[in-house]
Parts: sequence; C-alpha cells; structure tokens
Amino acid sequence: MPKKKSFYNKKLKNSELKNTHKEHSSGPYKIANHRRSFDQISHYFLLFMLIILSLLILIGPFFRGLFFPRELLVANGLVFFLLILWGIYRIMIKQGALFSSPLEICLALLILAYLVSFFMAVDKRDALAEILKYLSYFIVLLIATDIGRYFRWQWRRNESEGQEHWQYEGVKILIYITLISSVLLSFASIAIAVGLFNIPDAYVGYRIASPIVYANTAALYFMAAYLSLIAFIPILKRLARLFHLGLATILLITVILTYSRGAWLLLPPLCLLLIIASQQGERLRAALYLFATGLPAVIFAFYADSMFRSENLFQACMAIFFAFLLTLLLGLLIEKFIILDKKVHKKILITATSAVGILIISVLIYLLLMPIVLLHDEGKTNANKLHQVIETVIPSENYRLEYTVTNIADQQIATEREAKWRVKVKAGFPDYTYLDLVDQEDFASQSSQKQSISFSTPEDIKRLEIEFVSETPGAKIEIESVILATETTKKTLRFLAYRFIPENFYNRIYSFSRDINMDRRFELFSDAIKVIKDYPLFGIGGGGWDAVYKSYIDNDYNSRQVHNQFLQVWIESGILGFLAFIGIWVSFSVVFIKNRLQTQTDNLSKQLWVASFIPVIAIGLHSIIDWHFAMASVGYYLFVLIGAGLSMNQLKWFNPSDPHKHHNKANLLGLVSIFAGLCLFVFVLSLFFGLHAAWRSQEFVEERNYKAAIKEFEKAISLDPLRAENYYNMSVIIEEQAIQTRNPETIQQVIALAQKAYELEPFNLRYVLRYGQILLQYVDLEQGLAYLDLASELNPFSLETYIFVVFSKINAAEHLISNGAYAEAEGILLDIFALEKAMDNHHLFSRDMYFALGRANELLGNYETAIDYYEQVEVDDNYYNFATEYMDSLKENLQTNTD
Repeated sequence: MPKKKSFYNKKLKNSELKNTHKEHSSGPYKIANHRRSFDQISHYFLLFMLIILSLLILIGPFFRGLFFPRELLVANGLVFFLLILWGIYRIMIKQGALFSSPLEICLALLILAYLVSFFMAVDKRDALAEILKYLSYFIVLLIATDIGRYFRWQWRRNESEGQEHWQYEGVKILIYITLISSVLLSFASIAIAVGLFNIPDAYVGYRIASPIVYANTAALYFMAAYLSLIAFIPILKRLARLFHLGLATILLITVILTYSRGAWLLLPPLCLLLIIASQQGERLRAALYLFATGLPAVIFAFYADSMFRSENLFQACMAIFFAFLLTLLLGLLIEKFIILDKKVHKKILITATSAVGILIISVLIYLLLMPIVLLHDEGKTNANKLHQVIETVIPSENYRLEYTVTNIADQQIATEREAKWRVKVKAGFPDYTYLDLVDQEDFASQSSQKQSISFSTPEDIKRLEIEFVSETPGAKIEIESVILATETTKKTLRFLAYRFIPENFYNRIYSFSRDINMDRRFELFSDAIKVIKDYPLFGIGGGGWDAVYKSYIDNDYNSRQVHNQFLQVWIESGILGFLAFIGIWVSFSVVFIKNRLQTQTDNLSKQLWVASFIPVIAIGLHSIIDWHFAMASVGYYLFVLIGAGLSMNQLKWFNPSDPHKHHNKANLLGLVSIFAGLCLFVFVLSLFFGLHAAWRSQEFVEERNYKAAIKEFEKAISLDPLRAENYYNMSVIIEEQAIQTRNPETIQQVIALAQKAYELEPFNLRYVLRYGQILLQYVDLEQGLAYLDLASELNPFSLETYIFVVFSKINAAEHLISNGAYAEAEGILLDIFALEKAMDNHHLFSRDMYFALGRANELLGNYETAIDYYEQVEVDDNYYNFATEYMDSLKENLQTNTD
C-alpha cells in the first residue's frame, strides 16, 4: 500500500496555492480555516505555558530550591502569570472543568485550610507566603494536567500512521522535563564535588548537597528521578535505552554520595514497588535495569568518594565515566537477554545469581580470614584506621582487649621509621556524650607483639567504640586476633564492615551521631504533637512551628522545620489541612491503581503511569522524615508529575454537563482565572518591590543616611504591610531621632512601630523584647516588665534573653528605689533570683550573672552576699569595673559601720 503523504509535506506551486486559497476562503472552508487557525493559536498558548513551566522546573533547584523570599516571589509571579494564560487557553478550548479527580479537591481544601489559619496565624507574613506557595502548586497542577492531556506537536497532527509515536506526547514531555532537571542537578553536583566550580555549601563534609544546599532534599530529587527514569526507559528505542541507563547510574551515584540515610532506607522498598507496579511484561526488565545501574553505582560511588576526599579529580571523573560505560555494557547484555526464550531466562538467572552469591560469600570469607592491615597513605585518608562499634556491652564490667600487632612494611621503611600506632576505646552514653576509657600509643616492630589492655565500663554506658589508628606515613601495620573479653565471655572483633565499606560510608551508618539524628527526629515529632494539642482545629498559620517551638521544647535544639511535612501541615493549617494533605497522596494512589487495573488502558500509558506514580510516592514517603515543601521547587516538581499522571486518567469522577453549559462554564472559569491571575501577579510584584525597598533601606542605614532609610522603610511597609521586620527596623532608626529631639510625637511613632511588629509576630523573641523595652522606657514600668517576662517563657533556653531581662529588672529596680518605691523594687529584685533558678534548671551560665546577683543583693540590703558575688567577677568580665567600684564602696561602708 503506497505511503500517504502528509499535508505538510506536499509541495504546491504558487498558482495552486492561490486556487486553494480561493476555494477555502468562503463557506464551510472559511469556517474550517478559522477553526484551524484558532486551534493553532491555542496550541501556541499551551506551548508558551510549557516553556515557562519548564524553566521553573529546570532552573528552580539551582536557586537553593526557591527557598528564600526573593526567588520564591519571582517563581510565584511566573506561576500567577501562567494562570492568566491558562484562563485564556481554557476559553479558547471551551473547557470549563476545574476538577477532574478528588486530588484537585484535596489540594483546594488544603489551600482553604491555610486561608482560614491565616486569621489565627502567629506570623502573618509567613502565613501569607505559604498560602501563595500552595496556590502556585495548584496552578502548576492545573497547567501540567492540561499540557499532558492536550499538547501535541503541530506537524504530526495530520499524519495518518504512527500514532503511537505521538500518543501521550504531553505526558512524555512533562516527565522528561523533571528528569532533565534532576540530571542537570546531578552533573552540577558532581562537578562541584570534583572542584570544577564552587557553590557555597553545595559540597560540605564530603556530602553532596547540590546547589539546593540541603543534602536530604538533593537525595530526594535524585532518588525520585532515578526511579522515574527506570520506569521511563522501556518506552524508548533501544540505543536511547542504553544512554538513559547510563544517566540513571549517574543519578544513583549522587543519591549515594548525599549520604542521606532516609533515601538509602527508602530506595530498596521503592525499587520493589517499581517492579510490582510495572506492567507484567516489563517487571523482569525493571529488575534487571535496577541491577545494571545499582551495581556500577555502588562500586564506583565507593571509589569516587575516596577520590573526592583526596582531591584526585581526574580519577574521580574517570571512575564515574567507567561506571557509565559498565552500565552501557550491562544494558546491552540485558537487551540481548530479554529477547531470549523464557526457559533460557530461568537458566541464565539461576546461573548468574549463583555466581554472584558465590562471589560475595568468597569475598566475605576472604575478608574474615585475612589479617587486618593499616596502611597509612597520605593520599587515602580512609585507609589509616579501623573502627568497630559494640552495642551489646555490660555496664560496670571489667573488660580486656587482646590483640597482636606487627610492622609489615618493607625493610627500608621498617629500619628508618618506627611504625607508630594508637588504640582508643570510648564509652558512649545515652545523652550522646562519650568518655575515653583507653587511649594508648605504641610503636610496632617487625616481630609480632601480643598486647592486652584492661578497662572497666561505666554504669550508664550504652556502647563501646574501639579504634586502631596508624599515625606514621608509609607504615604498614598488621593487627590480628582482636578479642574483647570478660571473665566469662569472649568476642572476636573482625572489623568486617569497616574493612569492606569506605570510611565515610561506615561513619554515616555506624557513627555515634546517628542516634542523635534519629532521637532528635522523634523529639521533634513529640514537640510537634504538643503544639497540635494546643491548636488542633485551625492551626497557627504558615511558619507557625518556627515561631512557637522554642516555648514547647524540653531540650534545647534549633530546627526551623518539623522534619515531618504531615505534622507541619497540621500545625500550620489544622485538622482540615492535615486530612487534605493526606488526601493528595491517597487520592493519587487510588487514581493510579484504578487506571492501572483497567483493561482498556494501553501499555504505553501504564508505563507512563508508573514513571509518574513512583517518584510521587517517593516524595510522599520521604516527607514523613523531612521538610522538602519549604522549597517551592520540590512542590513544582511534585505537582508536574501528578499532573502528568492525572492527564492520563480514564475515570469519570464527576458527571459531565451539557455542551452549552460547559461552554458557559469555560468562559466563567477563564475570566475568573484571568482576573485572579492578574490580581495575584500585581500583588506579588508589590511584595517583590517591598522586599527590595527593605534591602535598600538597610544599605542607607549602613551609610548612615537615615532620612533616605526611613523613606525606603515607609515604601517597604506600604508595599508589604505584613512584614514585621520593617516595622522593627524603622522603630530602631526613629528612636535614635527621638532620643535627640525628645519629641512626643516621634516617641509615639516608635511605640506604635514596635507594637505593630509585636502584633504581627507575637512569638518572635526579638520583637517581644523590643516592645517590652520600649514600654519600660517610655510608657509603663509594669507593662514593660510583663513583656520581658513573656520573652523568657518564649525561649527558656536563650541565655541572652535571661541576661537582658535580668539587667532590665535591675535598672527598673534602681529607678523605683530612686523614687522611693521600695516595695515594688523588692518584688522586681526577687524575680531575678527566680530567673537565676530557671537558668540553673536549663544548665545556662553566664559570668555576667555574678555582677547582676551582687547588685540585686546590694539593693536588697544583703551586703555581705553582694560582696561575695562581686569578688567572683573576673578582670576580663564585662562588668568588672562596676563590680570593683560597688564592692569597694560596700566594704568601706561596712568598715565604717563596724568602727
């Protein structure tokens, strides 16, 4: 059958084009041409939206994940501009349906919950930022769904054959954009690690943190993309599959080198879920792809890590390159293997599994039998010590550590240098401190030396850490027959994990700090539940946790996020927001399962469903132990993937309306979207210029141009009236003028500005102290002291707050005494001793308190006690001169009274 030519491939002469134009310029042809032209315009709108959305996904992670206000406002502005375009597009295509599944309803309810919580918010500005952020997520979801559902390349529309090549083109593009974003981020992270260029905090402590500068979120990006890519590869052509398998290996290497234990723990079950979710004919391929990428990634990540640490850049790049080549080879073997008969599959798999198992067992046995060798090579910092953790240790027990040590370096090194080594035994305690039980240094000779060290374990010990360290460059020390024994038990220490796993990986898995991180997570969750119990229904608005958590904690720590997005959403938006947030993941899972099980769903869409579903679930699960949604780029990434999935949804969740009403709804929805997008865009633009005005005002303050600074502050407040920081900073500048002029109106302005900052963020320690100080100085002593007392309750672990409050109370007491109000002054001074007790309860200490307590006792008439405190003030202390002056005066008065 002859191949039919495409309309766009026909070559018409000028005369033929003219005749064609005449025939099609009237009647039905004219209407058809107008319709075709109209469709093209709507397609260009969709293409333009795709380009802007792609830029957000591709560039967003490189600006610290769109975490900071300036970048976030720019991103929000682009999304709200997209809303205007989307409204016009919906009018063009006469599509008025806003909700296509329960997921959009859940997201809308989440936004509603944040809107309600705004009125109870403890930080109005952060609450507003969260509302805008979740609104932008909703818009990204709507646009991504329409791109996945309607986007087609124009030049393929009239082709009669090869429909499978352009089917689900929009979905493929959306998924591919997320993959490109993660791959670019991965390459940039490796380039930073090998030193090709530098971004501050992108590679810290030998951990890849990426341009996002947060290692756990970087790990999530790479892990989600890796899983999505493995599911996406089967729909590609054979050569493209091999290339993309190599990219998947690079992604997996960066997952490993982020040292994110959460990602490491989640990856195996997610890989299993990927295999199960794949369509029946692709499960074996998915499993083999995971193996083909996993094996090179793990091996070469180990080597690349040590090369990064030793700054051997060329070898690190070559290691990753060879990992890529090995993946291509394995991928080629897999493709050859897949086309073989199933019976042959079983034989090959059994043989290969047996061979790998025998190899692993052989390596383990070899490592067990071989003596431990410490080789101190300055170029390999992870090869000069051995470390093992013993969890099952008996408290208050006498232990004995026995071992044999030999210097096995070549004769020249052995004679010229003595092989210096050290053995350390540490006791770890439940509060994450440790005690050195043994720290012994010695020199090894070429003859074997048997050593025996005895020590006793403390009562509250949690575990032992035993470490052998080689300290002589070029030395090669052999340690064998290491035994940890008591009178009744013996335990052979083989240091197998440390010998098999590179040092950085071993430390990340077995180090003492792992318990701190794990327990800190549970402590965070426990404190979050305390906040939820006080505000269960409506929450305390976006940013609420950071505002209030210091007043709930039992142990001092700093964490601006809960490290559990679900609990954080409940804190911020109440029970409705929490249920709606859970509903997003549940509803998407239900939509996936129902579409996946439908018999009429074609194989291509099933595989694309997997490529969008698995990374979404990965983000949801990882959000149980982290706070990724604080970075808007993660939200955009997530909802693009969700939109890609929903665009393939074959289920009819809602009853369709008749066409006439549908067109009316499309017009209404489009107009509302255009109006809302325009208002939001202008509003975000105002906030953006307000932020820049605030920055300019700070520059003027540094230049001591206070008049210009005040003018910029006024502009910033008018453009962004909810930002408390502007009121605070402006009050500080105007107070300097008020001190000079003593103008009552200026003082009233200072009071009003300080009060406004406090009202916008009533839990902000800085604003509470500022307002209390202003009231104390200009309004009412009792009111000011009440706010200062509130400050110490808001953060009971802040030493600076206690010191500030204590000296404020001393000043207030001195003022009252000078006015003859002795009874009131006594009450204030007694409060200082209560603050001292609170400081002791929280293990806080400052030498400035010696002077403060001395002064308080002096004002109360306890002169001898005051002298004792003054004598403890040292020469380098802040109040030494005052303490010496007061002490000498007291001693002189006491001597006079005695005489």
